[in-house]
Amino acid sequence: MWPFVRRKKIINSADDAIAEASRFSEHNKWRKAYDVHGEAIRQMSLSATPSKGLARLYYERAVMAQNIGTDARNSGNRAASEDWYAKSHQDYDLALERDPSDWRPWFGKANLLARDQLHFREALPYYDKAAELNPQDAGILNNRGLTNVALGDIDGALRDFKTAIALEPSSADAYSNIGTIHYVQGRFGEAAAWYEKAAALNPLDPEYRQYLEDARNKM
Repeated sequence: MWPFVRRKKIINSADDAIAEASRFSEHNKWRKAYDVHGEAIRQMSLSATPSKGLARLYYERAVMAQNIGTDARNSGNRAASEDWYAKSHQDYDLALERDPSDWRPWFGKANLLARDQLHFREALPYYDKAAELNPQDAGILNNRGLTNVALGDIDGALRDFKTAIALEPSSADAYSNIGTIHYVQGRFGEAAAWYEKAAALNPLDPEYRQYLEDARNKM
């Protein structure tokens, strides 16, 4: 087997490739991490590694491709962004094919569809499955709540945000999201109360303080 050469380093095993990719990821060098992670997948595919090991690698590479796509979108390169998002979808699907019991690819694909591509209705069943597999994760419920808001299901969104708070009382985002629902509905006093809780939980975030000030000015 020919070793994979990267930055004058010889990578002879999946473990070597994973370690190298992690170093790149720590510095947000997603494209380099993506390339090296591909070698980890190739090396592991040649071994007798159980399917779940490959599933984890596909999931991790999907996240890298998603980050590359978002960087491209933020720089105005929409075509490159969609190409990378397509790669991310492919790797999420490969991860789910190999280990459908892992909640992370369900959640990652849901975020890709909803947050990055604004395909809210397509994202919802992936959030549902992630929440089913990991019902104690407040982040899943908060993001599903935002998707429900986008789809016009305000009651469903409020249920998700309140459940997220019950699971994680320090979830400032969930408090703020409930405040925003009340603000949009013209209930500025209730909005201010929720924003106040968010600001108290995260006093260093100026966004929460601005939301609170805006709501109070409307009262």
